[in-house]
Amino acid sequence: MGCGASTSVDDADDADDADDADDEEDTEQQPVKAPPPTADPRRGVKASSVSAVASLDDATTRCRAVVEAVLSGLGDSLYTDPLWSPSSEEDADKILYVDGIGPSHESGLDAPERWERLSALCESPVLISDRIRAADVHQGGIGDCFLLSAVAAVASSRPALLRELFVRHDIAKGVYGVRLFLSGAWMHVLVDDYIALDDEGEKLYASCSDANALWLPVLEKAIAKACCCYENLDGGNVEWALEVVTGGLADPRDKLLVEELEPLECWQKVSAFLTRGDILAVSTYDDDDYAKRGFKFDGVKKGRVGEGVLECGLVGGHAYALLGVHEYQGHHLYKLRNPWGSGEWNLAWSDSSAEMDEAARAALGATVEDDGVFFMEKADFSAHWESVAPVRLWDASWSVASTCGYFHRGEKLGVATCAHRAEDADELTYKKGDALVLTDMQSNTWWKGYKQKAPLLGRKKDEDGLPKEYYILAEEVELAAETPEPLKFQLTAEAETEAILVLLQPDLHMRRAYTYSRKLRTTERVKTYSSIRLMVKSANEEEEVAEGGDTDRKVTLTVTLGPDKPLVASVVDYGGQGQKYELIVYSRSPATITPLSGSSADDEAKAAFARYDANGQGVLSRDEMAAVLQELEMLSSLSVEEQRRLIDAHFDKAAEEGLRLEGFLEWQQKLLQREGGGGGGAAPAPAAVDMEC
Repeated sequence: MGCGASTSVDDADDADDADDADDEEDTEQQPVKAPPPTADPRRGVKASSVSAVASLDDATTRCRAVVEAVLSGLGDSLYTDPLWSPSSEEDADKILYVDGIGPSHESGLDAPERWERLSALCESPVLISDRIRAADVHQGGIGDCFLLSAVAAVASSRPALLRELFVRHDIAKGVYGVRLFLSGAWMHVLVDDYIALDDEGEKLYASCSDANALWLPVLEKAIAKACCCYENLDGGNVEWALEVVTGGLADPRDKLLVEELEPLECWQKVSAFLTRGDILAVSTYDDDDYAKRGFKFDGVKKGRVGEGVLECGLVGGHAYALLGVHEYQGHHLYKLRNPWGSGEWNLAWSDSSAEMDEAARAALGATVEDDGVFFMEKADFSAHWESVAPVRLWDASWSVASTCGYFHRGEKLGVATCAHRAEDADELTYKKGDALVLTDMQSNTWWKGYKQKAPLLGRKKDEDGLPKEYYILAEEVELAAETPEPLKFQLTAEAETEAILVLLQPDLHMRRAYTYSRKLRTTERVKTYSSIRLMVKSANEEEEVAEGGDTDRKVTLTVTLGPDKPLVASVVDYGGQGQKYELIVYSRSPATITPLSGSSADDEAKAAFARYDANGQGVLSRDEMAAVLQELEMLSSLSVEEQRRLIDAHFDKAAEEGLRLEGFLEWQQKLLQREGGGGGGAAPAPAAVDMEC
């Protein structure tokens, strides 16, 4: 994970030839038993730094061992993923759609005609045919241009990073172990080689230029599995995707909003990011924003998933790879690539423009082919692009410490501003002035909750054992101002050092997060995050050092740490839902995170047990266990049905009489062990997304 500096990444395809030239299957090794997972020690305990690449090394070791263990048990059979394979139409819907049933509102996911093994589609299948290049990357019938643009950017500048994601594979057996950076840590994902085909028998989603090369469809499938379904890849931001495939940090403070900068200033900042060793991608405005700015659209052309195409050739609402910057004869130029592998800018400095004569073409390495690669001058770039997203890479000179747990829960209260009579059984009837407890506020129109006067133990339960919630019109509720209690941590370092703090909330890409739109009568994916805040003060908490907050997945701050200057960090989720958090510290000198307040894993489990012990008998039913499992967000990638299957398979104490507190705590620890943990309170160790491993 080196961070070598470069002001241009144009020649990077020639780098790391030794890594990318290896197109053969991994050398066979003697089968080994997968190492047993260990309980995550980070929750509510002191955390000390380890090397920033320790998580990567652990994930690589575990991934290889898991694949070897699977191969040793296959015999003459091919590998079929036991939990994520399209063996039936119902199973296919689960891996395609966020609700496991059908496409959500505004879904851009094309439905497959059938599924087939990759090895059966290719005459001479190989993982990588020659080397990984940006030109290999082609988008299919899913709106994941943000992901493929990130992959193309990495392929252009650090191709070895992509090659190293494929830890162990066997093409003949159809099994692939892939390493990904998710939720602040390297993890491994195990997939088979079934992929979706269209009605002509062609690959429906991502594919490589060489039909025999398998790396891109396998990578897309592994990321889709880690994100529960393919539909969770239909739309997203390129910063997230860059992190997933590089293990770097897409710092929100580094993101450039192009219209806020002068053209030369923007070019210089991009050049500085490239010099630092960052990988970059860029995004266009959506169609409506282009229309407001007076840009004209091509009347015939449309994007792969219905996007508008401007007369200048750029695609609206689309992500591109930023391959490099050049200064040529006084002109400041950007080099970019469309992940579709075609469709280019067609004005000044385009392939066939007057500016791009033979001398310029030779100096810049340009071609006349419609391969998706093109150049733009700085003024045109600033006029047409919305944002630039860099990701910062870490090497062994950096240390990382992290801790995780759950934000303090605080019910969000509101007051009904008018009376409402329910029209359906799942709506709430209330009077003006009624106090309401709001449990889900992620929809813009219909929230969920219940009347405050109804006690938790007296409320009805739904079919999954959860306390029943009702729909409430958002526009008829006035929120009460309430701030949940913050969690506090002391931060120190062995020597004075600059430290980058990162506060993360759960990744919506990795959850089956959706709501039912009563107006549209269909599901809508949840795409909005809760409002979180990270505050840093002096040890006596009298002097504020830094503060930041956002309704995004992460908040970042930069502070100076030292052995004699401890700081106190406070984290809070204003949504009050008690969701999981990750607090990470990157620093040159090893740092330590010491909790000053908060709850341990056992405390959280005891509190959850009490909330769902409806009869006060000290016993949980299986439905109540599934409810707690959902609330604590353990194994959240599984459906309720799969969670129940897991409980039935692994917890004998959940007999007819139910599970008592001691057994519940043991059950909770087993779940933590399945999540995986990191040694020494460092960055999270790899967790196998494949539950059968």
